[in-house]
Parts: sequence; C-alpha cells; structure tokens
Amino acid sequence: MKQIAVAVLLILLSMPALAQYQPSGHMEQPTRHARLVVFVHGVIGDKVSTFTNANGIFWPTLTQGDPLFDDVDVFTYNYFTSIFEDSPSVADIASDFAKILKNDAQMQTYGSVVFVAHSLGGIVVRKLLIDYPELRPNVAATYMLGSPTLGSDFAGWVAAGVPSKTLKELAGGSDPDAMLNKLIKDWFEEGLSSIPSFCAYETREVGPFVFPVHPKEAVGLCNRSFSPMTGMNHNDLPKPKDLWAPQHVELQHAMEDVFPNEGAAIHREAVDVVIATCKPDEYGPEFRRVFAERLRSMGKSYRASKMLHDDFYHRDLGLLFGPTRGAKLLAIHYSCFQDGKEDKAGNLERRDDFRELLKALRGAGGAVKLLVYSSALDSTK
Repeated sequence: MKQIAVAVLLILLSMPALAQYQPSGHMEQPTRHARLVVFVHGVIGDKVSTFTNANGIFWPTLTQGDPLFDDVDVFTYNYFTSIFEDSPSVADIASDFAKILKNDAQMQTYGSVVFVAHSLGGIVVRKLLIDYPELRPNVAATYMLGSPTLGSDFAGWVAAGVPSKTLKELAGGSDPDAMLNKLIKDWFEEGLSSIPSFCAYETREVGPFVFPVHPKEAVGLCNRSFSPMTGMNHNDLPKPKDLWAPQHVELQHAMEDVFPNEGAAIHREAVDVVIATCKPDEYGPEFRRVFAERLRSMGKSYRASKMLHDDFYHRDLGLLFGPTRGAKLLAIHYSCFQDGKEDKAGNLERRDDFRELLKALRGAGGAVKLLVYSSALDSTK
C-alpha cells in the first residue's frame, strides 16, 4: 500500500496544473477541408502535454505528414480539470465543448467528423453526443485511448480524499444514477451505439501497481477494434513518436475503415516496397521505422499495408497490395500470423499461414520478393 501511495503522489505531482478554467479550441491547420478530426485530452492535462511525445512530436501536427489526412482539418479542445480543487462536471465540460465546436470549429459545416480522445476526453465526447443531438449527424467515428467508460478504480481511490468533481464521476460504481452508468444507458437509448468506436488501451503501469485505466475499464461501448498498445502506460497512449507508432497506425486503420474510398486511393498507388502491418507484431513498429528511414535514403517508395487478419487467406492480398499489386518487395514479420501461444501448435499455425501467403503470392504472378524479419532468425543468438 505504501508503494501505491508513493506512486500515486509522484503521478499527481508530475501532471500539469492549470491556473483557471479557460476552455478553448484551436484549428491546427489553417486550410478548409471536407473532414474534421478533433483531439480531446484527458484528466489533469492539456492539449500540449497530453499529445506531445518526448521527442517533440505533437500528434495533431503529425497528421499533416500523413496522406490519409490530406483532406482533413485538425482541431484541438482544451479544458480545465483539477485534483486538489473543485473542477467542473463532465456535463459542464461537454457544454463548453459544444459551444466551442459550434462557434470556433464550425463542426456542423463539415461532412464528416472523427474524435480522437484520451482518458476522460472519451467520456466528454460521449456526453457531448448524448446531450447535443444537433452535433451527431456528421460524426463518422470515435477513437478512444484509455477511456474508462466502465469506471476507473484508480480514480475512485484518489477521489476519496480530494474535492475533484471530475474524478468522483470517473469512479463509477453500482449506483444506476452514477454519471457513467447513466451515460452508458443514455448512449444506447439515444441510438448512438451505431457510431463506430475504435479503442486502444495501456498494457503497462504508470507506477508500481498503478493502472489509471485498466483494460477491462476501457472496453465499454467499443464496437470496432479494441487494441493493446504494447509496452505503453496511460500517459504514453496519446503520444506517438512518428507515423509508424502503433497508436497512429490504429488511427490510420480507423480512418481507412470509416473512409474506405480515401484508403483505397492511397493503396492504389504503386510503390517499391509494402511493409506488412500485423496485430501480433510486437517489434514491428521499430523495424518499420528503421526500414522506412533506410528506404527513404535509397530513394525507394513504400507504404504500410492495411491490418492483416490473424489467419491468412487469399483475399488478404488486397489488404497487402491494394488493387494494383505493383510492389516489388513485401517485408513481413515472421510472427505476423501467430495469434496462438509460443508452442508447437502456434508454430504450426504460423507455418500454415505463411504457406498460404506463399501460395497466394505465387498465384498472383510471383513477381513480388519476400523479406521476412524476426529476432528469431538472428544466427548470433
């Protein structure tokens, strides 16, 4: 218990404090496009500290270098929460958010809107859509990172000794009139469960034994993907370090899912190299990052594939190459199709899936060379 108390104290002291409640919004891109992506930070944070990686990369700005976001405006919402003083309720934050979206972002003039929200920000987005039905028609999807829709035990433990109204509401509980329980009920009653909701969750503690949002607390109302961010804690989730970072790749897949024509346009482009994207690929992001840098230095064109299924079938060639299939080289992790355990059965399954991949490549003309990478292939080990 002493370790937990020390860890919580360090976490709270490391969080930025805002002097006063000044909700605001900012259009990160000056141009006007048909679609809008809105970034919403979490509790005891702000847009800069929440979405900026240690290397200085600011996620809303990072999207400007991604072809999937060429026709997208990016907006950020900033609001105040506090632990050691009274802070607004989720309903109050959502109310201010609605005014800013209408007046500053002019949200209703966009054809499609996607919300990217961290932690409490996801709860705020859901409350916004429940309370302000006039903002619903053009909402295409939500992407929630560590949002405790089912309540946070950590928030409840901390809220017991502080005056923060926000933290108390995040605590959840069995009371049907509790904010989160009512939010879930209202979400279904208002017919909002049809909105695509992509979710990601942390796999590592912030401090000793401390999960601000446990995976089981973040799964609520997720109706599309529910993806683990391997090796990341709660504060890492909204801080991709580049375009190859897992949380940004998940956002890419969400955009391709919701806007298939846009994704198809990118995947129609012929390139020299396609780098496969796989769910079980724990070390893939780092390899793709290094490999992409090497390809750029060589003047070679490349792109990532769409997310492959756990089991390979011939139809997955479309996910790899798109309709053109013009790539000369496919780079893929050896464990791409291993969704089972690291045992004999898992190894056989991986072998069979790779055999299907080779058959599919041969059947498609066999012109694509295959590069398989894995630390398991390191002969020095």
